[in-house]
Amino acid sequence: MKKTLSLIAIVGSLLTTSAYAKTEGNYAGIDILRTSAKHKYKSDGVTSSKFDDSSIGVGVNYKHAFNFNQVFLAPGVFFDQLGTKSKDSDGGKVSASYRYGAKLDLGYDITDDFAVYFTNGLSNLHYSVDWNNTGDGKKSGSKLGYFYGGGLSYKIAKNLLVNLEYNTQSVDLKTPSAGSKVASSIRVAKVGLSYNF
Repeated sequence: MKKTLSLIAIVGSLLTTSAYAKTEGNYAGIDILRTSAKHKYKSDGVTSSKFDDSSIGVGVNYKHAFNFNQVFLAPGVFFDQLGTKSKDSDGGKVSASYRYGAKLDLGYDITDDFAVYFTNGLSNLHYSVDWNNTGDGKKSGSKLGYFYGGGLSYKIAKNLLVNLEYNTQSVDLKTPSAGSKVASSIRVAKVGLSYNF
């Protein structure tokens, strides 16, 4: 009798474990992005009014997920084409072209098909500040910054998932003038499709 109960318990445990679809393995994805960029100049303690822009772009990503009883860790890399071009009241432009970086998702498998996660990481933002209309020149470069956000993932087929994600980051960008900077806030909403292999 004890052997039968033990066998039933082992089989039940194996069936429960194998029936649950875990977030694990390799994921390659493509995203459609909506980026919102808000900027303000800061110079010697004086802050200008905000100016902003939004755009639609695309992105690609790869991550590998490790699962521990429905909790998963997924380190990965990404590239986002942002394409915002904000214009200040004097006609100067601040552009956020693209960014790439590394991220870490921490998530939980709520059901076989549905998961939620917190994301964070570092991105290298490529930008330009163009004051050529005023004769002050142009400054372009890249800025490393921390970002964070959250997301949802839903399995629509055996190896295919739809993802929704929102993240934000704040960075200070250099300007053509040594005494000023651009305080920038970049917010990105993503709708993506990823393949699990």
